[in-house]
Amino acid sequence: MFSGSFLRNITGGNPTGTAGSPTVLTLAGLPVHTSIDLRFLLAIIDSWDGSDVGSGVNQPDYFNVKVDGIHVFRETIDHEDLSVGTYTNPAPGVLIAWGNRFDAGVEQNDIGFDMGLEPAFLGITHTSSTLTVEWFADGAGWQGDFFGTAPTDETWAIDNIAVVLNGVVAGGAAPEPTTLALVGAALFGIAATRRLRPAAAIDAGTGCCAAGRGLAGHARPLHRTLPSRSRSSSVAPT
Repeated sequence: MFSGSFLRNITGGNPTGTAGSPTVLTLAGLPVHTSIDLRFLLAIIDSWDGSDVGSGVNQPDYFNVKVDGIHVFRETIDHEDLSVGTYTNPAPGVLIAWGNRFDAGVEQNDIGFDMGLEPAFLGITHTSSTLTVEWFADGAGWQGDFFGTAPTDETWAIDNIAVVLNGVVAGGAAPEPTTLALVGAALFGIAATRRLRPAAAIDAGTGCCAAGRGLAGHARPLHRTLPSRSRSSSVAPT
């Protein structure tokens, strides 16, 4: 579940339809692997209009994820009724919160998803020693921070991020998954910024990891810390 703080993106929408700036994860020095699984929690906050034509010019609102510049997820999401978006039928276990209030802003329904169970993020073909993941929102109706006024109108947040490298060979053993726990450092966010230490940890022997408490914390290194291009990260309390 969501921890005490998450990485929130409030950008875009000034004027309506302006795409939000992406939150970016960059990793380098990855071991040989065949594919990746991407795990994260996603909060859809306030008045996302999905593909609801009844909302007039305020739609569509897309949530996007790119891996190395290629879309792996692009869906419209409605905060009140998933049936009026393109993301209408999440896989079992993906929908984890409905109606939860993630902030004290506009009185709107919020939604929480466990995207680690979303098939689009499982078995993504990837063999490079570097990895770039981008999360962002856009669409002709995207309002984002509502022209810079408070409260914000449409925002999103992520938490508990991990990258699983599939097919890693450790010490001549059979290929197995290896997990990188990412809790802020290799991420570039928006809103308030602060510097974080590199925090991508890898255990090539067991394929497991221990994540920190949300994006405000740090992963506990298990064997070694991967080299990563660390940039500023934004953390907003819930």
